[in-house]
Amino acid sequence: MNSCFLTAQIISKPYYYFLTHNMVLTYLFLRLPNPKKGKSFYYVHSFSINYSSNNIYLWYNKADYIIIYSNILYKNIQQCSKIPQKNIIINIIKSFPAILD
Repeated sequence: MNSCFLTAQIISKPYYYFLTHNMVLTYLFLRLPNPKKGKSFYYVHSFSINYSSNNIYLWYNKADYIIIYSNILYKNIQQCSKIPQKNIIINIIKSFPAILD
């Protein structure tokens, strides 16, 4: 599992899900700078569980910039077509506000 710091922009409102009595999950859709592939941004699904999940839901909104410490998960998803899609999912461990002036 890869751990890293990323700077991202939140492009969807954080969604809050109650999994069990003591577990809460926050889901975000982020965009990351991606100059290597010739595209301006790379879109990524991300989630956070428990303490950091609550902070993300309360502190951040759509279009906010955020610095996250996270694990990166790679998944191949087979859909209707025979070509599998590669998806990157980010498990957020800790978040920090990014202030751009």
